[in-house]
Amino acid sequence: MDQKSYDHQSEILIRDLNGADSLEELTILLNRAYGYLQRMGLKFLATHQDASITRRRVESARCFVIEIAGEIVGTACYYDPEHSRGCSFYERPDVGTLAQLAVKPELQGKGLATRLVQRVEKQARADGCNYLALDTAEPAHHLIEWYNRMGYEFICYHQWPVTNYRSVVMAKRLA
Repeated sequence: MDQKSYDHQSEILIRDLNGADSLEELTILLNRAYGYLQRMGLKFLATHQDASITRRRVESARCFVIEIAGEIVGTACYYDPEHSRGCSFYERPDVGTLAQLAVKPELQGKGLATRLVQRVEKQARADGCNYLALDTAEPAHHLIEWYNRMGYEFICYHQWPVTNYRSVVMAKRLA
């Protein structure tokens, strides 16, 4: 069943990615949204992934999209505890993971990413998670600060084989 959250005042729809959505367009959104991080010299997978990688990443996740006037302008992936992988904290049975959070560059800074994170947190709570975890690049101080303001705290460092930076793993207690 397609879970939807609709805000009549701002005409924003948050829904599950579905088969009618283009993974090629979603990939372009991800590449563009992460472009400024690439210009900082940070090699996030989303800076250069192709549609086949996007497909693989969304197949094991619950992928939410944010839509305005019929256009997908943002996305976030939620991995339940059964599908959270990569570092020891992610593999705990009470931890869900947030990944691939992206908003169209011209709409960044308008609260859309916050809405997506809140939607993922709601799903993680519904799944019985005690924590929602995520990671970002250690040099991306602005992202670390943003997540801190949203209640996420430092857990550990991790080095992913596909990045050129050390990641900061952060989590928020949901209970």
